[in-house]
Formats: sequence, C-alpha cells, structure tokens
Amino acid sequence: MKIAFPLLFSLLIISNSIGQPNVTFTDVTNESGVTFHHEDGRSYKKYFVETLGSGVALFDYDNDNDVDIYLVNGADLDASHTVPDAMNRLYRNDGTGHFVDVTEASGVGDRGYGAGVCVGDYDNDGWLDLYVTNFGANVLYQNNGDGTFTNRTTEAGVQVPEWSAGCAFADVDADGDLDLYVANYVNFSVETHTPCRVNGILVYCSPRVYDGVKDTFFRNNGDGTFTENTAAAGFDNVAARGLGATFADYDADGDADLYVANDADVNFLYNNDGSGKFQEQSQFSDVALSEHGLAE
Repeated sequence: MKIAFPLLFSLLIISNSIGQPNVTFTDVTNESGVTFHHEDGRSYKKYFVETLGSGVALFDYDNDNDVDIYLVNGADLDASHTVPDAMNRLYRNDGTGHFVDVTEASGVGDRGYGAGVCVGDYDNDGWLDLYVTNFGANVLYQNNGDGTFTNRTTEAGVQVPEWSAGCAFADVDADGDLDLYVANYVNFSVETHTPCRVNGILVYCSPRVYDGVKDTFFRNNGDGTFTENTAAAGFDNVAARGLGATFADYDADGDADLYVANDADVNFLYNNDGSGKFQEQSQFSDVALSEHGLAE
C-alpha cells in the first residue's frame, strides 16, 4: 500500500486583537515538488514490520544554507506487487521553496525496508553524512562533497545484524569524532513469521509477541572506521524493543548523555561520566515509565 505524505506546510504568524500570535499553516506540498510516496508493503500476511512507519532527515547536504529533505521508504516483503520506485528519496532545496528530486544523481536511493535515519559528519570533512536503519542491512552514506554519496557501510564497520529502528550521532568521549548509537527493535524475520489471530481473524501481532534485542554502539576511530563498543561503553544493559534514540546533555555537565525510547519496555536514560562510559539512570530519574508506572 502506498501512503502519500502531505509533507510541507508554510507558516504564517499574525497577531490577534490582544497581541498574541496566531499560527496558521498552509499545505504547499503540490507546489513544493516533493512527490514522495511511502510504501509499507502491507499484505494479507500481516508481517509485523508492516506496522511501522519510517524516518526523515532535514539537513543541508550540499552546504548551500538551505534545508534539504531525505525520506526513508519501505518495501514489499512478499513480492505480491512490485513497486519499482519504492526507494529512499533525497530532495534538494533550490532556495525558493521548491525541491528537486536528486535521488538517482546523489546515489542515496536505498531500496531496503527502511526504518530510520540520522545525520552527522562522521569523517570530519565538513559535509553531513547519512546512516540509514533498515529491517535488513543498514547503510552508511558518506557525503563526497560534490552532490553525491558513497556507501561506506562495510569499510566503516557499522553493519548491524538486527532489525534497527532509531540511531543517533554524538561525540561521547570528546575526541572530536562522532560516535554512533543504533537502537535495535525486535527479533522478527519473514522466515519465522507466525500469524496472530483475534477471534479467528488474522491481525498484526503486538510487539510483546517478539523478544527485544540489545542495541549497538560504535566508537569512531577517527580514520573513517568504527569499532563496536557496546559493552565497554556501558550500553550492554538488557535487551529491549528499541525505537528512538537521542543524545543531549540533560545534566548540564558538558557531555552527551543518551535517552532511548523503547516499545512496550522501560525506556533508558544513560548518563555519560565524561569519558564516554555510561550508566543507566532511567529509574532514578523517573523517565523509565509513564506517569502511571507503565511501559509505553
């Protein structure tokens, strides 16, 4: 099934009679040039992976001071209908409010079953790179600085065998190089798919049907390669159904801490000791569960 994204809205701010701003939006998708359609491959087989959407990155890939758009796409898992154009898409902002599809020319049209994406200049060359998470092989795209990208996943050593969802770049050890955290989701495969039924009707399974898997952390070696460093960094906590990850200095001590949003599991808050070693603190900080004490 294709899903059209009404992506782009222009923002108009005016003041009301008491001087407070009223914010309104206008749908400008049609005139923007963004014609992306998301393919989730939804089929009668009810594969669990079909229930998730996918990510988007807003970043300036060509250093022209305009925000460009990278949209992650899904795929068709059972080949019941072939969608030849189902790939990730990169739209270049031409500076006038219009976007141009430069996917083919840039080389970032991955055709895997996409989940998420994160942006960072991992090789410190002044150009933003992309890491794409997939149900399947993840992809690291190195920005060549000329409008094109090169797949450096194998050379960089950032392959992940699990189904990955979220990811985030940050310099966790203050060595000037961006490290990479990958949130992995559940242990599911098409080959081991077991249908779920309610009152005899085939339905999509709850995420609780599948075991969570441990996340993966890569330390940047500073030479364009990474070393898997999950346990040594303190991230070898427990297996969970990881969806999203974001770095921020929540305790204002000058280093990058990490929050991981999990699906039907407690969330994780990792405190950085300043050297790139982390301790899980979500229970102590009251951010592990909802206000009702439930895993969200």
